[in-house]
Amino acid sequence: AMLNRVVVVCGTVVRLSSPKPVCTAMSYSCTTCGDVQERPVDGPLVFPVRCEAKSCKGRNFMPLTDQAKCQERQTVKLQEAPALHDDRAAAGGGSGIARMIDVELCEDLIDTCAAGDVVHVVGVLATKVAEGKQPKNAQAAHQLVVKAAGVQAAKQALRGLVLHRGSLAMPVFAEADIERFRAAAASPGWFETLAGSFCPGIVGHAMTKAAMVLSLVGGTPRSHTRSNIHVAVFGDPGLGKSQLLRAACALSPRGVYVSANSSSSCGLTVSLSRDSSSATTFEAGAVVHGDGGVTCIDEIDKGASEHKALLEVMEQEALSVAKAGMIFSLPVRTTIIAAGNPVGGRFQPGRSITDNLNLSAALLSRFDFVFVLADESQRAAETRVAGKVFELHGSLGGGPGQHGSYDVRIGPNVPPGSTVHRDDVVQFVQFARARCRPVLSDDAKAVLKEAYLDMRKAAEAGGAGLDLPVTARQLQSLVRAAEARAKCELRDVVTREHAEFAVALTTSCRASRDACARTPSDLAAPLITGPGRGKKLSLRDQAAANLRALIASTGRELVSHEDVAQCCLDAGARNPEAMVQQLNEYNIILSSGNGKYRVRAKML
Repeated sequence: AMLNRVVVVCGTVVRLSSPKPVCTAMSYSCTTCGDVQERPVDGPLVFPVRCEAKSCKGRNFMPLTDQAKCQERQTVKLQEAPALHDDRAAAGGGSGIARMIDVELCEDLIDTCAAGDVVHVVGVLATKVAEGKQPKNAQAAHQLVVKAAGVQAAKQALRGLVLHRGSLAMPVFAEADIERFRAAAASPGWFETLAGSFCPGIVGHAMTKAAMVLSLVGGTPRSHTRSNIHVAVFGDPGLGKSQLLRAACALSPRGVYVSANSSSSCGLTVSLSRDSSSATTFEAGAVVHGDGGVTCIDEIDKGASEHKALLEVMEQEALSVAKAGMIFSLPVRTTIIAAGNPVGGRFQPGRSITDNLNLSAALLSRFDFVFVLADESQRAAETRVAGKVFELHGSLGGGPGQHGSYDVRIGPNVPPGSTVHRDDVVQFVQFARARCRPVLSDDAKAVLKEAYLDMRKAAEAGGAGLDLPVTARQLQSLVRAAEARAKCELRDVVTREHAEFAVALTTSCRASRDACARTPSDLAAPLITGPGRGKKLSLRDQAAANLRALIASTGRELVSHEDVAQCCLDAGARNPEAMVQQLNEYNIILSSGNGKYRVRAKML
C-alpha cells in the first residue's frame, strides 16, 4: 500500500557500499535500418521487442554503450532505531531481530553518512530486482528499497556527545528542564541519589555504580586525549554484573550491548566484504554503533583472541582498517564498560589480578577503573539482598522490572536516597555531557598530583592492590573522574572535593582487587615478628624471615623461584617446592610471571 509513496525512515547505518556508476538509460540501434531507440533501465538491460520505424520490422538490436546515461549511486542498509525496536519487542509485536531496509543514495547525497550514524531518510518506497543468482525459468525476485531524496545524518561535530534516541540535532532543552536540572544538582546528596538510581534492582556495589555513572557522563572533551571513562567489572558468577551493564545501556541515550563469547573481532569493530557485484561494502560493528555513547561488552574474558581489536579504540578513539586494498581510519568515540569472570569461575587467592583474569595487561591498563566484586558474607547485606529479590518477584505487570522502580522526577526537592525516573536520568546525563566543560582548579590539581605520586611510590615499594602498573594513564584517569564528578553537579570548576572523590574511588577500586588475593588463613596466621620473635617459628614463618633477609641484603624487589626454594630449604623444609606453593597460597609471595615472585610489602 505504501509503494511509490513518500516515506520517512529512521535507523542506524550498518552497511555502506562504495559509490559506483549505474546505467539509467540505454540507447539501442536496429541492426536492419539503424534506427536508434532509448529505453530507461531499472535493473538488467531489456532490449526493445521490434523496431519503431514504419518501413522496418527488425527485431535485432545492438546497445550503444557510448550513448548510455549513467548515475552514480551508493547503497546503504539501515537497521531500525533501537528505541523503536525495544518498544515493539516490549509490546510483543515482533521478534528480537531488528528490521532492515536498503536505501539508494545518488549524486549529491553520496557519502552524506557513515557506518554507525543514526539517519533520517526521506524518499520514495520502491522495489528493485534482488541481487544475486536467480533460479532458472523463475520470475525475478524483488525487494523493497527507499530511493532517497534527502538525508539528515549525525555529523562529526556531534560525535562525542550523547544523542537522544532517534534524534539527530544538537540536544535542545527547555528552560524549565534546565532549571530542574540545576536545582537538583545544587541539592545536597544529589550525586548519591543519582548513583543510587543506577540499577536499583542490584543491592550494594555503591562505588561500582558511581564509577559507571561517571563513565556515562565522561570527562571534558579535548582534542589531544580521550574523555571517555572505561570501566571493567569482574567477579564470581551471580553478582549481577550483566544487570549493571544492561542498566548502563538503558540509561545511555545511545548504547550497544554485546556478549564477547558470541562476537568476533569484526563484529566488535568493522568488517569489509564483497557483495554480489564484487563491490566492497563496509559493515559497522558494535563499537561503531556505540559511537558517541556506550558499548557494553559482557563476558569479555571469553573472547581473549578478540581483545587486540579494542586496544586502539579504547585509547586513540579511532579505528584503523587495512583490508581488501582499502586503508582508512574511522573516528570512534565510545565508552567501553565490560564485565567478566575469573579463570575457572573463582578468584584464586595468592594470585595477581592478571593471573586470575584471561585478559592481557595491555587491555587492562586501558580501563580507568577495574573493580572486583565480592560476595559479602554479612548478615545485614544478605538480608537486604533477600528483601530486594522478594520485592522484584512480588511485583505484578508494570512493576519495577529488572532495572527497579523509577518514581521520583528531577526537581529542587528530590528526597535523599530516592530513585529518580529513568527518563529524567537519561536527559540529565545528556545535558551534563553536552553542556558542561569543567576545568581543574589549583587545589584539585594539587590533590590529584599528590595521589598520583603516592601511587607511584607505593608501586615501587610493591604495595598491596598495585598489581597493575602505575603510569601516566592513572593520572589521566584521575583527571577524567574528577571532571565527571564535577559535571554531575553541573559545575564549571573541578573543586578539591571532586578530586578527593576521584582519589577515593580509585582507592576503593584497588582495595577491591587486593581483597580477592586475601584468604582467611592469611589473616588468621600472621608472621611472628616484633616482640614475639623469640618464640619458635614455624617452617613457613622461618622461610618468610629468610626471604626478608635476602631482600634486605640484595635490595632486589623480585626474587627468583630458585632463591625462594633455597630460603625454604634453609628453613628446614624437606620439600622446598611444596613450601613455595604454600607461601603463594598464604599470600606471602605473589607470582609476577617468568618464574619471579614479589614479597608483599607488609611482610617486609
